Amino acid sequence: MPKQMCKLIKDEFHLKKTKPFVKLVNEPHFFCKKCGRVSNKKTYLCKPVDLE
Repeated sequence: MPKQMCKLIKDEFHLKKTKPFVKLVNEPHFFCKKCGRVSNKKTYLCKPVDLE
């Protein structure tokens, strides 16, 4: 299972690997009810909710 956004941000993934991070948040379909982050795959979020 992939790491969740909370962990990725804590590990500074968004700063170290910008292009892969942008692919995760580009055209988001889900947001997290817990932390408010967005992703195009719900597996990367703690408590995913469909944006639509």
